[in-house]
Amino acid sequence: MIGRRRLPQAMTAAAATGAAGLTGSGQASAHTDTAPTGRIAPDLGPVRHTRTDVLDIAYHDVGPAHGKPVILLHGWPFSPVGSYAEVAPALARRGYRCYIPYLRGHGETRLLRDDTLRSGEQAALGADLIAFMDALRLPRALFAGYDWGGRAGDVAAAQWPERCTGVVSVNGYLIQNLAVAQEPLAPALEEGVLVLLLLPH
Repeated sequence: MIGRRRLPQAMTAAAATGAAGLTGSGQASAHTDTAPTGRIAPDLGPVRHTRTDVLDIAYHDVGPAHGKPVILLHGWPFSPVGSYAEVAPALARRGYRCYIPYLRGHGETRLLRDDTLRSGEQAALGADLIAFMDALRLPRALFAGYDWGGRAGDVAAAQWPERCTGVVSVNGYLIQNLAVAQEPLAPALEEGVLVLLLLPH
């Protein structure tokens, strides 16, 4: 995983490279269904809220109102502020409208019902991203993220490719094939892994 202090520079470069030449077909909504809480994060503006069927999602938005939409997705256990305080303004200067949601279990994002199953599985994270876009009336966007956020973007792009103009996923924490994960490796492969782990470093 990229160190926390190096992450903004890495994501700025990766997102800018991934965004080059990609355009979203939708425009940002006027946020008539959202309201800022009044708290301000450095360079990210106020925390806003929008609701899906499952969540009250807290988020920031930065950049020109009709800029090309980019959704910046943070990892666990980090916050959007620590992850994207430098990235979002840099992309905004290049004409992108950045939406930076707090993933479920982070910040002010809350489940709407107490009896909803608490889940951090990859399917839930991907569905949350699409529901967030629906709530903001964003037809399409570029997804950029790392760790849990990268996985959310990867899953959403794989399941709903028509909603995604491109994906920037930093590190190798991608979609997990749960069926294959239950099967052991072939003995020869397991032996090779053990040999690598036992070799002096």
